Parts: sequence; structure tokens; C-alpha cells
Amino acid sequence: ADALLAGAAQTARRSADYLLKRQHADGYWWGHLTADTTLESDYILLQLWLHPPVDGVWHPPTFALVEQAAQSILRRQLLRFRASYGHAICSKTARTGKCVQSFVPY
Repeated sequence: ADALLAGAAQTARRSADYLLKRQHADGYWWGHLTADTTLESDYILLQLWLHPPVDGVWHPPTFALVEQAAQSILRRQLLRFRASYGHAICSKTARTGKCVQSFVPY
């Protein structure tokens, strides 16, 4: 038990030192924030509970925000799909000159 406590204390000290070295002079930290879509999903579900469909139609007063949250979820899902499946290759077609994307596995 003593060894576990000592190891935990050492790890806590090293973690604190790591964070303090990366702290700006004004006292804040700066970094990239990443998250999943849980907040957006919870918001949509809350709106569904607060404003249930009427006669099979769902149009809450917050519809614009619900739509924005849904688009954010779909955008991240597409990015995750592209990142996990492979990279996109753009090939211009001879007939139209337009780019056609293909996903190629890594």
C-alpha cells in the first residue's frame, strides 16, 4: 500500500509540473479542444422532450439551433468516416472537368 501511495504521489507531482510548465504567464493554458457530439445530441433530445411533436410534426421554437446541432453532428461523422476509411482522391472527369472524390483505404 505504501508503494502504491508513493507512486501515486510521484505521478501527481509530475503531472502538476507538466501542466505548470505549459501555463502561460497570465495563468491560462492554450490548446486544441476536441469533443464528441454528446452535447449536441443531448441538446436535440432535450428539445424533443421540451417541445414534443404535434400531429406527427416536430417544429420546436429552437428549430434553427436544432438544425445547426444536427449539421455539426453529421459534419463530424463524415470527417471521422474519412479519417478512418482512407484519404480522398480528386479525379477530374474528362467529359465535365469536375472533381470526383474517391476514398482510398490506407
